[in-house]
Amino acid sequence: MSIDLDKMSIAELEQIEKNAAAMVSRKREQAIADARQQVKQIAASVGLSVEELMGVSKPRTAKAKTAKARKKRASKPVAAKYRNPKKPEETWSGRGRKPLWLQAELDKGKKLESFAI
Repeated sequence: MSIDLDKMSIAELEQIEKNAAAMVSRKREQAIADARQQVKQIAASVGLSVEELMGVSKPRTAKAKTAKARKKRASKPVAAKYRNPKKPEETWSGRGRKPLWLQAELDKGKKLESFAI
């Protein structure tokens, strides 16, 4: 079956164009849904989530969990290097942003060394 487009009016051609665009959109959505289903089936067949299969997240294993736990244990608090003479419980390790009490004193012209512990 062939359609003679030359004999059609502009309105008929626009309707065909609109119908074709809608059909393309439906077929594209169906193809995407089919592909997603296939990926889910493949992931399930090997015992992984879709994210693990695609490399978005690492597979959850006992080894990975212990490595994460080791990393948390490895970080130790840093000793304080500076102390607020007005409130001795306020200290700063020298890392990160300066605390407000220290910055206020430095703005007054005091030296950082004068707060060293």
